[in-house]
Amino acid sequence: MLKNWKANADDPEIAGRQHHTQCAPGEVAEYVLLPGDPGRSDFIAQSWDQAHLVASNREYRTFTGVTGGAPISVTSTGIGGPSASIAVEELGRIGVGTFIRLGTCGSIQENIKCGDLIINTAAVRRDGASNLYVEDRYPASASYEVVLALIDACEDLGLTYHVGISCSTGSFYCGQGRPGYKGFTQSSYANIVDDMRRANVLNFEMEASALFTLGNLYGFRTGCLCLVVANRITKEWNSAPLDPAVKACSRAVQILYARDLKKKAAGANAMKVWIDPNAKADTGRRLFRNKQIFCQIIRDFPIGDFYAASYRLLQAGKPRNGKHALPHAAADIKLPLGIKRQIHMRFVEITAYKSLRYSIGDNFAQWPV
Repeated sequence: MLKNWKANADDPEIAGRQHHTQCAPGEVAEYVLLPGDPGRSDFIAQSWDQAHLVASNREYRTFTGVTGGAPISVTSTGIGGPSASIAVEELGRIGVGTFIRLGTCGSIQENIKCGDLIINTAAVRRDGASNLYVEDRYPASASYEVVLALIDACEDLGLTYHVGISCSTGSFYCGQGRPGYKGFTQSSYANIVDDMRRANVLNFEMEASALFTLGNLYGFRTGCLCLVVANRITKEWNSAPLDPAVKACSRAVQILYARDLKKKAAGANAMKVWIDPNAKADTGRRLFRNKQIFCQIIRDFPIGDFYAASYRLLQAGKPRNGKHALPHAAADIKLPLGIKRQIHMRFVEITAYKSLRYSIGDNFAQWPV
């Protein structure tokens, strides 16, 4: 911690470093894992190909390194939504765009056992921090790209995982239905375990909803993978090893990094589809000169990214008379019928976006998906 400093109280940056995390631009990778325990930052960093300590202040301990060729960082957040939101705020200010919560949780479904992994797609917002940013009806949902990468990572590693909704609470004891000091309880949360279980919520933890909410508000990609260490239905609790969760999250970053490189390359090259200049203007059809590029996009991009790629293909030539060449170009390509139908359906949807049709730029991050 720096001593004898002064800063703007509304935006406390100290000598170019963020006030709480003590990190500066260029010191943290674009992809960051967020454990709670500062000690886990060391454990996670040790599993990478290389790592070095960036900063350690309060509950925020940060390392940056490389795993499988992908740049990666880890910053501990402490416990709960308020401290996690500070980490997201300050790391976002210095260039981080992808956050993956890596922690432990308690299952509230009998079939989810200790040692299993849970990938959360969304979270019930009881964290005590996100409600100070936006109304409670605003959804706390993870980024589909991060969810898919976590699923792919678990599949690659042969890990047992479950995908679903979490309940993030601002209290470990009363907030998760445990009795407080000397048995203190309130009727408002006495049945929270059963209520959440019947709502098909998979687990309790304390940070995901704050992370997801801020991610949606600020345009960050977010995800959450938790190791199950307790089952509230069977009453089991044990110290399951964290290694599988660490490997899965690191592998997910490698997957995201590789896909992001493909996006950047595609934006400059593969998605530049030339329009046949000999097509008659009055036909209302634009013919693609190189259909192999279209096939390459379908083969290399997951379906969510393919949808975004479709927009870029559309922008290669302005439609005439409301018709588009892509469905026609796809008609004679050997693809499963279901994929062809998705292509046609997606372009029907695209046609409706008249206000966006001519305004989408070359920046992939701005393309609708």
